[in-house]
Amino acid sequence: MATQTKEQQEIIELVNQTMKEFNQAMTHRENFSLRVAKRTTQIIRISMVGMLILASAMFYLIHTLTSNMDDITTYMGFMARDMEAMKTSIDAMPTMTKAVDRMSQDVAVMSQAVGRMSVSVGNMSRDIQVMPTMSAAVVQMSQDMLGMNQNMTSINGLFSVMNNNVGVLTHNVNKMSKPMNYFPF
Repeated sequence: MATQTKEQQEIIELVNQTMKEFNQAMTHRENFSLRVAKRTTQIIRISMVGMLILASAMFYLIHTLTSNMDDITTYMGFMARDMEAMKTSIDAMPTMTKAVDRMSQDVAVMSQAVGRMSVSVGNMSRDIQVMPTMSAAVVQMSQDMLGMNQNMTSINGLFSVMNNNVGVLTHNVNKMSKPMNYFPF
């Protein structure tokens, strides 16, 4: 009977050691999950700040460009008229007249292109207004990630409870099978 008691003590020590190792592994896993969640949250926050800075700079640049576009178009028109006037006053120099003629045509084309660009920038300004919606979606994603982190912590707690229950179940099974040691087969 002393031999069986010694065997039982060895089994109990083995089960205790196994449960301690299992508990340590689960603790290590939980700590690792928390570190990953913290790093992910930090990356999301930094990304959000970067996106907000870029969006702010974009809004400022578009606002500046659109507010000055009418003046640019007006000045281009003035330049085209001035070039035309220069052309008529320099008839004595044929090569210069040809160059000025080409320049005035190019300036007129440029003026039209800038006018079209003004319309395109206005359209782009309208399209940029979607950026706050995207920003809100990224904020929601960040909140969802925090919720997932809390759920992972809850799951880790449930695993810990389950581990304890498995340990109790193992102990009960060993206790139930104890009479089987008395049979010779």
